[in-house]
Amino acid sequence: MGLLGVGSAFAATLVICLYAASPAVNYLYTKPIYIMYIAPLVLFGLARFWLQAWRGQLHNDPVVHALRQPWAYVLILLSLVFMFLAK
Repeated sequence: MGLLGVGSAFAATLVICLYAASPAVNYLYTKPIYIMYIAPLVLFGLARFWLQAWRGQLHNDPVVHALRQPWAYVLILLSLVFMFLAK
């Protein structure tokens, strides 16, 4: 089951990259290259999440677990900054 989750994390990152490279994104953002910078943040966050699950460090609901991690807030803040810069 873990491989399916890791594969889904890579697929989610690919979807963000494809969205940032699509012509439709130009209607919403003036500098869509900043949307591309969100993809590695998502990949890092999901990879870290799956690594913690594989090590047996995930004992709660995944959302509750993520909200208790300081790194999750840093990733969210950076993503919001990149979205603001893209606008």
